[in-house]
Amino acid sequence: MLEVGDILVETLKYRNSGKEVETFKASKVIMIRTTFNIEYNSIAEKGPKTIYLRFIGPNQKLLINSGRTQNFVTEQGELKCSISKQFQYENKELPFSIDFKRRNPLKEGEYITEVYIDGFLAGTSKFYLK
Repeated sequence: MLEVGDILVETLKYRNSGKEVETFKASKVIMIRTTFNIEYNSIAEKGPKTIYLRFIGPNQKLLINSGRTQNFVTEQGELKCSISKQFQYENKELPFSIDFKRRNPLKEGEYITEVYIDGFLAGTSKFYLK
């Protein structure tokens, strides 16, 4: 099972110039950027892996950005994810970043980020929007 290091979540908006800037105001957030390191694991198999991110809002609803939801299988059963991405694991530490563009405006409150790798929970983080 792979693990992730500290999870950094940035909530971003775009200025008129197109420049990305961080914001903590829920109504202004356009994109959520999640960055972390996939830790070295000498016994994990090399090869293609899939990361699934789940963003759970203050109302306990999963954030999605398309009309089509993606399901994946975990040890607890089938879950829906906000976004997924494949990567190639080579038994060494790997920096990783994934951008999630929100579909509906976000609400004020605490959000939970869950990172799953191949169906196993690899890390969680929280962030708060005003």
